[in-house]
Amino acid sequence: MGFAQYRPSDRNFFLISVVVIWIVILLGFVPNIIHHFASGQPDYPLVIDVHAVAFVAWLVLFSVQIGLIRARRYDVHRKVGPFGGVLALVMLVLGPWAAISLRRDAAAHKRLMLLATLFLTTAGFGRWLYDPLHVMLGDGVLRYMVEFFGGTILLIVALGVYDYSTRRRLHPAYIAGATFGVAGQWLSAWLYYSPEWKVMSLRIIGH
Repeated sequence: MGFAQYRPSDRNFFLISVVVIWIVILLGFVPNIIHHFASGQPDYPLVIDVHAVAFVAWLVLFSVQIGLIRARRYDVHRKVGPFGGVLALVMLVLGPWAAISLRRDAAAHKRLMLLATLFLTTAGFGRWLYDPLHVMLGDGVLRYMVEFFGGTILLIVALGVYDYSTRRRLHPAYIAGATFGVAGQWLSAWLYYSPEWKVMSLRIIGH
């Protein structure tokens, strides 16, 4: 028996997921932005502004696409989809595969799109969970994984738990996307604590 393309509970699960993503991002960024301007700090560099626009645009587009599916406006959903591909190429976060590949496999497409967006929540979690967890747990690669990536990984696991509880199996796209993304997080944590990488990275940027 193959992976079930659709379950009635999918509509609410994906809606709840996008609401959680927005909450995480807002909690992570809004206090920092308010503090930045209230304290009279210099304006953000242009690259930060561009990144913020692309980031918010992706979340808005993802939310709109979820709404269109809930409204059964599949025709509009497909027309809007290519804009996601453009944003994905700009952001370079699991996007090209999610936006372009497997579009005819609805279950795979939805999971890859959600995974791509869930991995973006690291930026939000890292701004409001890292400091208190770091005080409690301290330094180290494994601790850093929990402190910086733990919230995102929990959301990734929640998607897997949902699929297994409703289908009694995990979709191959979920397995591939989650493995690739978490492996990237592990690599970044390992490099962060690698003395050799720090020396090399400083040389690359001219220090």
